Amino acid sequence: MGELPPPRGWRVLEQTLQRVTFAAKGDSQGWSVVTVEERDGRWRVAHGAYGQRIMPTRRQWGHLLRLEWAEDEFIAPTGEHPRLALNLINERPEHWVDDGGEYWASATLIEKATGLPLPSEPLWIAGTGRFYDLAPGRAVSLPVALAIDPAVPIPPGLYEIRASVSQLALDAPPGRLRVRG
Repeated sequence: MGELPPPRGWRVLEQTLQRVTFAAKGDSQGWSVVTVEERDGRWRVAHGAYGQRIMPTRRQWGHLLRLEWAEDEFIAPTGEHPRLALNLINERPEHWVDDGGEYWASATLIEKATGLPLPSEPLWIAGTGRFYDLAPGRAVSLPVALAIDPAVPIPPGLYEIRASVSQLALDAPPGRLRVRG
C-alpha cells in the first residue's frame, strides 16, 4: 500500500487559471506533490507523486558563482589541440560545497575574421568525480572541452571562445584563442 498524502501543510508551487500544483512534506523522507486541473468545469487530479526530493535547479545551484578565463589569451600552435581552463569563483557569502560530480565547461570557437563558428562535434565527457569546497572569494580551475573534432587541425587565426557550464547554468564571458601557423 502506498503512502497516504499529508493531512495538512500543503503549499501552492504553481498556479494558473486551469492548473494548480501543491506540495507538502510527508511523514517519511520526501514530499508529496499533486497537480490538479480544471476540465469541463470540474477539478481533477492530473498527477501525483510521493517521496519526492526537493533539489535546487541548475540556476539556483550556480547562483553567485562566476566563470572567468584563466588567461587573457590562449595561444596554441597549429596542429595542437589547445588546453583551455576557466576559473569558477565563489561570490557567495558562504562556502559552496558540492560532491555531486566533476564540472567541465563546453566551448565552441568563433573565427574572428568571419564571425562563423568552427564545425562542431558532440561532446562526451566522463568525469571522475570531484569534491568542491570553495570559501567566499576563492576559485577552482575547471577544464574546458572544445566541441570540435580533435582530429581536424584548427586553422591559424584569432578565435573567440564561447563557453558554459550547463550543470550550473553559467556562461563565461567571451575568451580569446590565437592559433599560430
